[in-house]
Amino acid sequence: MRDIDQFRELMKGKTNSINTDQIIPKAPSKELKKWTGIVVNNCDPDKIGRVQVKIYGYYDDLAINNIPWAVPDVQSWTSTKGNFVVPELNTILRGYFDNGDEMKPVYDSLAFNSAYTSKEGDFFEWYTRTEDYPHTMVLFQTDQKDYLVMNKKTGEIAFTHHTGSVIRIDSDGNLDIGTSIYSGGAANMNVNVSGNVNINSFGNTTLSAMGNVDIRSTTGKITLGNNPMKQPVCNVKNCYICGALHAVGNTQVEA
Repeated sequence: MRDIDQFRELMKGKTNSINTDQIIPKAPSKELKKWTGIVVNNCDPDKIGRVQVKIYGYYDDLAINNIPWAVPDVQSWTSTKGNFVVPELNTILRGYFDNGDEMKPVYDSLAFNSAYTSKEGDFFEWYTRTEDYPHTMVLFQTDQKDYLVMNKKTGEIAFTHHTGSVIRIDSDGNLDIGTSIYSGGAANMNVNVSGNVNINSFGNTTLSAMGNVDIRSTTGKITLGNNPMKQPVCNVKNCYICGALHAVGNTQVEA
């Protein structure tokens, strides 16, 4: 019963809209009160996803402070908690009144707005959605221009960060990770692993750099090649790999 009590508290009153141990009979509503409105406040003091919505035809003349908080009707069932996304200000939402009570709004969807996909509004958003229509699925996007897009025909999927960095898996399963150059400068790539790192390739491996290549072993040794009789390279005049002269006293690198 704890979850039911919590739900009733969020709704700021009792409700018969969910099953309880003892079902209270109620006459069926003659009208399903669906509503449309615009988000005017998303700073829920309890931080549980509620928003205040100026509901057209119901709250038109109410001051924001008098508008009741609308609770989310979570659409994800991936866990007992679902997902958690707070609508942005000025988002046009749709919903219903819990049990027909006009002071207990519940939002459950985003209203369609053709301006969101207008070529005249934002060309990049329009192109993202229509490049391979109707196969393109925009799984999520933010107003800051972060996107997760999948093509259900080819299987290609790409996550694009608002800086321009992209993680992409193409239709053949090739993985591409690309950082970008944006206002903050060139983006870096860092890999931090607490255990071992193994990179195995059945083909060739190429490492290219416009700058220096720095390989360090803080406490261990660097081993090059398949020579079973490895020895410190300071005992060898030239590197077996590249032919470069070895520094005298270098005992960390074996070849």
